[in-house]
Amino acid sequence: MKNIGKLLALVLALAMLLVPLTLTVSAAETNLLYVGVQEGGSVSGTSSGSYAPGTPVSVTATAGNGYRFDGWTITGAAITGGNSANPATFTMPDGEVTLIAKMHDTGDEYIWTLGCRTQWLRTPLNGFLKFCLFGWIWMLFINPSN
Repeated sequence: MKNIGKLLALVLALAMLLVPLTLTVSAAETNLLYVGVQEGGSVSGTSSGSYAPGTPVSVTATAGNGYRFDGWTITGAAITGGNSANPATFTMPDGEVTLIAKMHDTGDEYIWTLGCRTQWLRTPLNGFLKFCLFGWIWMLFINPSN
């Protein structure tokens, strides 16, 4: 019995030498996605990492207090709906993608709050002029926007 096991091992070893065996192992192709945000906000959804081409990507930008979302900077792909769409959605291409949410500091912007007779209007100045042209202006406030 012991000799049969040795004989079988010898036959298998000879067979492997005589018959070439080719093993092909292929890894799934993935590409790098980098997601970031400028100062004053955060992003959520699909995070930075490696993704296969064809993977759906969706990233949402949220502005912090005193900031507003001002679009995306993207390289390597195109956002469905354009660079101002939020969330940013696209299909992962065959290549690297960098997606950055741009934020704008609103600390230096002001909103005009004006009273026209009995109605209040919170709007940029040109809207006020159209609305109050024939009305009586009785109060004017200038407040920083939030």
